Amino acid sequence: MENYSKYNPVPEAVLNEYNKTRANGPQPVLCYAPFKNLYFGHEGRVIACCYNQKYLLGIYPQQSIKEIWFGEKAGILRNYILNNDLSLGCKHCRHMLTAGNFDAVKTKMYDHHKENVNKYPSVFEFELINTCNLECIMCSGRYSSSIRKNREKLPPVSEVYDKIFLEQLVEYIPFLEETKFYGGEPFLVEIYYEIWDMIARLNPQCRISIQTNGTILNNRVKELLQKCNFHICVSMESLEKNRYENIRINGKFETVMDNTSYFREYSRANNTFFGISVCAMRQNWQEIPSFVKFCNSLNAPLYIHTVWNPQHCSLWNLAPEELKKIVSELKAFSLHGGTETERKNSRHFNDFLLQMEQWYEYSVTVREKIHEDIQSVNEVTQNEKIHERIREYVRTLPDFTETAKNEKENHLINRFDEIMVLISDSFQRKVILKRIEKVNISRVMQYLEINSKEQIVQMAVTYAEKSHIDFFLPDINETQEEADIPYFNP
Repeated sequence: MENYSKYNPVPEAVLNEYNKTRANGPQPVLCYAPFKNLYFGHEGRVIACCYNQKYLLGIYPQQSIKEIWFGEKAGILRNYILNNDLSLGCKHCRHMLTAGNFDAVKTKMYDHHKENVNKYPSVFEFELINTCNLECIMCSGRYSSSIRKNREKLPPVSEVYDKIFLEQLVEYIPFLEETKFYGGEPFLVEIYYEIWDMIARLNPQCRISIQTNGTILNNRVKELLQKCNFHICVSMESLEKNRYENIRINGKFETVMDNTSYFREYSRANNTFFGISVCAMRQNWQEIPSFVKFCNSLNAPLYIHTVWNPQHCSLWNLAPEELKKIVSELKAFSLHGGTETERKNSRHFNDFLLQMEQWYEYSVTVREKIHEDIQSVNEVTQNEKIHERIREYVRTLPDFTETAKNEKENHLINRFDEIMVLISDSFQRKVILKRIEKVNISRVMQYLEINSKEQIVQMAVTYAEKSHIDFFLPDINETQEEADIPYFNP
């Protein structure tokens, strides 16, 4: 093991408390993901798990599966984990650990898998393409082909996983305990059917875990379910028709509820796992207690996922008074913990509530600091500074005549002023003016030119209310790819 002093470990007291919650008891390794798991993501990006999107182990087809698994980058990550250091992209789990939300810590999912004697992976996770029939409001084109085509007007994501990839899988499938399939919608991804057929042939006892939106259930799917060892988790955000269909655009509530019943009965008959996952958002947080009751009635675990992006759906960035109201209402919910499933769902709910309480406490502290910071902000002076930055930006534009630059300069300054007038709250205006000082002005200009005034006002107000921004998320001048990390994606 390398010199411990060079690492930044999770506090020992936190690890001790976390270890008490692990199903197999305290473990010598904080996270087994890099020792047991490979996650094949979009565009050939291979990582240790879906919550660590930043630290790449390799890229297919530039490297083979074997080169990635036994490669230098995988070895470096393993050394960090052995020293309890989550610095290499594992920010989500570190935050959940320090927040005490231990049920939301992804590391726990890899505890029960064995380590193969040949040091091969025990788990493969597949998110190979974004094929999806829904356009959920909390999702993006990165994870839905329908959103990418219809909302974002972008070309399809490239499919890089080919026949050679399938041939390479043959070597590993006999040693796998579990495979996990995400989307898009897994039951719409053609290459998954080839992998499932391969599993049925080479390792029929391998657990196949599916995260589905519950909209697809045809004869092909039903026949497949009988051939393999499927474990199913259905994602839904509401138990009310109108709210469900307003969140999961293109989804039909009745169809999803019928299919959910079918999947539940399949799992009961075959003694396999069935669960429900819900993204807790501004649009549906009131229904979290109803989901607990619903899942208890099905004897199904409920998983409550954090939505970090898009921010107009997120709970973490609400104003303190709104967070306080939500916490108060959720605390009034009475839990019942008779069965094992009911106890588990009570823990999940209480962890979610604990997270909300900590967001509230943190937002109060940060809001006070923000109020202190903006006391000295003079709006007139600050506006003039931004006008000058806009002029400097326009002067750097190539291939513009002097007349064109003057017109563009006037257009952008007028547009900026019009938007600030539309933001009626003085606190929000001052926060925005203060924060623009730290942002690349070209990024601000892109927002001004691409979006409507109404969209910009909504984004600006949301941004002004993001009292947690510096702690939780990258600033808006970071790349969109980094800002769109799919924390809501189970």
